[in-house]
Amino acid sequence: MTIVDAHQHFWDPMSHYYPWLNDEPPIPFRYGDYRARAAPLTCLRTIGRMRAPFLVEKSVYVEAEWNPQDPLGEMRHVEQLRRCTRPADRGGRTGLARS
Repeated sequence: MTIVDAHQHFWDPMSHYYPWLNDEPPIPFRYGDYRARAAPLTCLRTIGRMRAPFLVEKSVYVEAEWNPQDPLGEMRHVEQLRRCTRPADRGGRTGLARS
């Protein structure tokens, strides 16, 4: 089944600054300690976890609270995400939807 994932966050605090992921101590959050989520959540890592019967044909990027001092950096990052493809052995293409 081919789908559009209408709500995906991607982040890589090893390469980019996200105040809520990079700063210590972590901010109080309704879901508790979220430091384990600070691991990079990249397009290829997400694609690697996708399983049949779903083929995510397109995805809608949802902000991940990028550095507010660098909004253009986030847009460049989104453009790089658009180039993310599924591994060749899995077939298909996953990219951000263009409107």
